[in-house]
Amino acid sequence: MQLSRRSFGTLSLVALGDAALLAGCAKAPAARGGSGSAGGSAGGSPAGSADATGSDGSAAASPVANTYSAHGRLRVDGTHVVDEAGMPFQLRGVSTHGIAWFPQFVNRDAFASWQAWGANAVRLACYTDESGGWLTDGDHDELLATIDTGVQAANDLDMYAIVDWHVLHDQNPLPNLAAAQDFFATVCDRYGDHGNVIYEICNEPNGNVTWEDVRSYADQVTPTIRDAAPDALVICGTTTWSQDVDQVAAAPVDDANTVYALHFYAGTHKQDLRDKAQRAIDAGTPLFVSEFGITDASGNGLCDTASADEWIDFLDANQIGFLCWSLSNKNESSALILPPCDKTGGWDAADLSEEGVWLKGVLEAHAGLAPADDSGSSESDESTSDESGSSSGSSSSGQLKATAGDITVACAKSNSWSDGSSQFAQWDITVGNGGSAATSGWTITLTFASDVAVDQSWNGTYSASGSTVTVTPTDDWAVHIGAGQTITIGGIFKGANPTVTSVSVAEG
Repeated sequence: MQLSRRSFGTLSLVALGDAALLAGCAKAPAARGGSGSAGGSAGGSPAGSADATGSDGSAAASPVANTYSAHGRLRVDGTHVVDEAGMPFQLRGVSTHGIAWFPQFVNRDAFASWQAWGANAVRLACYTDESGGWLTDGDHDELLATIDTGVQAANDLDMYAIVDWHVLHDQNPLPNLAAAQDFFATVCDRYGDHGNVIYEICNEPNGNVTWEDVRSYADQVTPTIRDAAPDALVICGTTTWSQDVDQVAAAPVDDANTVYALHFYAGTHKQDLRDKAQRAIDAGTPLFVSEFGITDASGNGLCDTASADEWIDFLDANQIGFLCWSLSNKNESSALILPPCDKTGGWDAADLSEEGVWLKGVLEAHAGLAPADDSGSSESDESTSDESGSSSGSSSSGQLKATAGDITVACAKSNSWSDGSSQFAQWDITVGNGGSAATSGWTITLTFASDVAVDQSWNGTYSASGSTVTVTPTDDWAVHIGAGQTITIGGIFKGANPTVTSVSVAEG
């Protein structure tokens, strides 16, 4: 992420869900190596098995095909990250915020919550030059203990863990080469035989730094890693906050098992950055999104779910993994947990920010917990029908749809903002009649992620009760929608998290 954080396509198997990816494919062999200080079992395979649970307390379906024990140690093959069976594999999950500032979110319950929603990886962000960072006044023992807690939790849950040397304020990693070598010598001595641990050597080089600087740094840090972790996957950042991935192909790092970081924030970065990424891929550069958000590049502002969905489609088409920033309750839009929430795990939808709700849907769709559409998009719709023929649906992309007979409803958020401790969101709703005769009335039910109040509304009668808002038509033109016609209604809703999680409609 840029700015304020300094101060504090083609359908692919991965888009069809992990069960489809594994179909017809032999289980990957166990990773090599012995035990390590974070507590993995012999062979580098994490101890225990995934036991994350769903919201109903049942065993989660997603980790079965998502786990390290199913895929083994990862490596680079051409432009893809592949598992030990040689199949392209998407790491998908979350990145912590700075572990010195939000260490409470580095724990097993936190990771298990996201694993139950489809995550298979977590990134542990150790800032370097900021307050509390490794290079400034950070307590090395405490930082290492937090990393150890995170790796142990990933081991226990059969997930992948990324240890991130989070270059940001220092801009150019090369002047702090010796410190980085010492850091990676220490962590690789602990986890070098853990096949599920991956090393990210420079988060976001930026400012007056060249690719030659970054490459020189990488060519000297990577051998330190290889001394203790000869087969580990390494992630190398690129210049301009890990956006200049098209510079790599002309002079790549001298290491065959290095993948290159591409970072984006969907509210700022659009097609031009995807074009740059495509040029890098076409030139033979393997990419991995070790950090992204759906806000603007500061990590704040409005969430752009439409742009984020376009990015997920691009990553799926190119079989590129992605980790979302950030697993924290910081008072900014890119935090996955709402600021008022003091839980450090065991969350439900009401605890999640708008970005968190969006990410939950995307991960569930990829893991096969929600049906993906035929285009391979990350958008997914779940629908249920009752005896009257009405149906309700929910979507991960920001637009939610429902039908009842000839009536169709689509609900999308057009704006959101905060006013002190209050969160506001504007939701626009279209009601359509696909039949041959006028409608005789309808009732729409909106379910939100938290209790809400109706702040403003138009073209309907709105009644709020807890997290549910019921909408009925008031005017005759809204009651009797003509054949083939649509109307638009909507409202502004206020609450801790005024995000619509599902919509349903009934006739009459």
